[in-house]
Amino acid sequence: DEKGNRYWFPVLDSQKNVIGLTGRALRPENKVKWLHKGTKSLWVWPMFLNLKDIQEKQDVILVESIGNGLSLHECGIKNYLVCFGTEVSNSLLTSLIKLNLKKIIITFDNDTVNDNNSIGENAAKKAYSRLIRYFDKKQLLIKITKWQNDLNSMLMEEGKQSIINLYES
Repeated sequence: DEKGNRYWFPVLDSQKNVIGLTGRALRPENKVKWLHKGTKSLWVWPMFLNLKDIQEKQDVILVESIGNGLSLHECGIKNYLVCFGTEVSNSLLTSLIKLNLKKIIITFDNDTVNDNNSIGENAAKKAYSRLIRYFDKKQLLIKITKWQNDLNSMLMEEGKQSIINLYES
C-alpha cells in the first residue's frame, strides 16, 4: 500500500476481471493481518487460474487465506480455493456444487484459544456443517494442522514435504 505496510493481491473473476483486492500486512504491529476491498462474498479465488487442476484431481482444499494457498502452491499442490476467512460463501458453495468433486478438504489454521479449544477446528466444523447439507459425508474431510499455527508456518518450519504428507494422508 502507499505506506509500504501491506502486500496486495488482485482478486479476479472467471473472466479475469478485477473484482477486489486483498492485502497482507507486512509488519507485526499491524492490527489487521488481512484487509479485503470489494465484495468478498463473490470471490472464488484462484479458480480463474487453477480450475483445470481442481477438475483433474477431483478434489479441492479450502484454506483461510491467500498465504495458505501460496504455501500449497509452493509445494506443487494447486487444487485449492481460498475462503478469505473461515466462512464458506454462497459463491464458493455454488462453485463447489457445480464442480461435483469427489473430495472437499477443509484445512483451516490451528489458531488455539487454549489447550482444549482451536478456533480453526471449530470454524472447520462449522464449514463442514454447512457443506454437509449439499455433499455426501464421504466427500468431506477436515484436516487441521495440529502441531503448527498454519500452512505458512508449517512450510517455513518443517518444509514442503510436511505439507505434501498432510495432503496425501
